[in-house]
Amino acid sequence: MRNKRHNLISARKRKNYTQEQLGALINKGKTVISNWETGYATPALDDALQVAQILEEDVYNLFLDVKVQTSHI
Repeated sequence: MRNKRHNLISARKRKNYTQEQLGALINKGKTVISNWETGYATPALDDALQVAQILEEDVYNLFLDVKVQTSHI
């Protein structure tokens, strides 16, 4: 089965965003996006939802096998 983080990479590329451009849209650096795509880090829930909205994808399709953290308020 294809790894979900590859879905994130594919969705980003379909929208013609670089990691830097996508990061800028959610006020994150290129390294953060890269870390999500490689599985080195996991996005907070609010970040995952923002990315899904920007990429016009279902959040579950992008991050289902990536543990999504909830923000601590």
